[in-house]
Amino acid sequence: MLKENIRSMDVAQSSVGMDIVIVSVQDSEQEAYWQKRLHKTRGQVVKNSAYIIVVQEDWPGGAGNGLGSLYAYQKAREKGYVLYKTDIFQKQREGKSIALYHTAGEGKRLYPLTAAEYGNKSAVKLPGLIKIEGKEEPITLLEAAIKQTSIYAPSRKGRLSVFWADQLFVPANTPLYSSTHHADILVKMTPMPTEEEWIHKELNRYGLIALDKEGVAKNIDKADWATLKHLINEGKISISGGVGLSLGSFSLSTPLTFALIQEFQPELIQKNVKMDSDPYIWMPFTLDQASYIEAVQSKGISAEEAKNHHLRIQYFKNHFLNKYPDAGLFGVVDIGVGSYFWDLGNLECYYENLMKMTQNTVEGYLLRDFFGHEQNKFSIVQGSQIESGEIKNSIVIDSKAQKLNIENTLIIGSYVTEVSAKRAILYKVLEETPSHFTEKTVRADVALPSLDKVEQIFAEIGQVTKRLWNVILKNNLESFSKLQEKVQKESPEAGKAYFEEAQKKISSLTLTS
Repeated sequence: MLKENIRSMDVAQSSVGMDIVIVSVQDSEQEAYWQKRLHKTRGQVVKNSAYIIVVQEDWPGGAGNGLGSLYAYQKAREKGYVLYKTDIFQKQREGKSIALYHTAGEGKRLYPLTAAEYGNKSAVKLPGLIKIEGKEEPITLLEAAIKQTSIYAPSRKGRLSVFWADQLFVPANTPLYSSTHHADILVKMTPMPTEEEWIHKELNRYGLIALDKEGVAKNIDKADWATLKHLINEGKISISGGVGLSLGSFSLSTPLTFALIQEFQPELIQKNVKMDSDPYIWMPFTLDQASYIEAVQSKGISAEEAKNHHLRIQYFKNHFLNKYPDAGLFGVVDIGVGSYFWDLGNLECYYENLMKMTQNTVEGYLLRDFFGHEQNKFSIVQGSQIESGEIKNSIVIDSKAQKLNIENTLIIGSYVTEVSAKRAILYKVLEETPSHFTEKTVRADVALPSLDKVEQIFAEIGQVTKRLWNVILKNNLESFSKLQEKVQKESPEAGKAYFEEAQKKISSLTLTS
């Protein structure tokens, strides 16, 4: 089933895909970029007939993925009238599948790669190629996420699906199912973790769905071990039917989509609060009042606020189910034992998960298949010109080099003369002189045309760059926060042109044609 699911993600071969693709971005520049870029990926990332609608989340401080999903959907309806002369609300009523991809965020955890993409986190490149106007270019985080999740389209007719643009997964179960709930959430069912596993795997960073023996689901978002055990011991939640680690991706029926938009219309108009789906929708849907109040204390929600919100959501829930009793309210879709999930949202996960492509394992096989690489090669060189050297257990994409001596290294979009590296990331690096990169080095080069230079930015694999945002890291001239201020002043189009000119210079100086 894993192999079959991977092959089904090939939009060009299967023609599978969502009927309407909505992307929520953080500014107008990214809105224009993705609207143009995704139209060029028709037949590769999205199916040829898909409506593509990119909208900006112009919400002070961010809306959260709960209100943010509803807000993006509303904005997409308005833009859909303009682009396609159609009403996507009506399209959903008619049974069209709609997917919304969240890209919001500054991408601090992926710095300095995000800087090289001018703050456009979802444009960070991955080790695979697609054709853009006849030219092969590396596929991006967002494009890979859209392609991967396309296999759920046949099961999501008349539903709004919400996905994240910095994670990929391959279900071991079939993606074809008939939904029995107005809201369903993707999970990976697992035995109940021990306290040691909970802490070691940092499972408090994930949502957990507890199922009783009848399959009734209760959502506990990012809870610590003590809170979780207390709720179980008090009989507030049951795990007799198993527990599922939430992937955070959910889908809504047409009635629930429209009912939630109506319920939260005051917040959607005022745009002055932030609400994520787990603590503000799924948890009050599924927990009793006392359990809900206890579970959200650590999220900065006061007991009084939690009580009032729970009352509001319970009233909504009862009214909704009385009107639409044909399905359950909240359930799970299990991606299956043996499924694979790859988080690409921070430097360490980005490196560790992508480098699995060089391994002779089932996981390595699936990644190579997804990104279109040969199965009998564990070092990958694609769209690149490498004249000499040794490439061992490494990945080189869209790059040129006179000589490479590398091991366990990932190189994307780089033009260099002579490089040696071990366990490193070189991302859009331009280097005329022979260079050695020490273990764990991350380097990304950023074109700053207004300053007439390309700035070299460094980090290390394993560093939590978000926590080091205001620190000047080794080999850097300034902190990432200062660099971001520079990057925000640049035009990505001008930066790309400047970078390409620098690439040509290195290519003409050092590489044969």
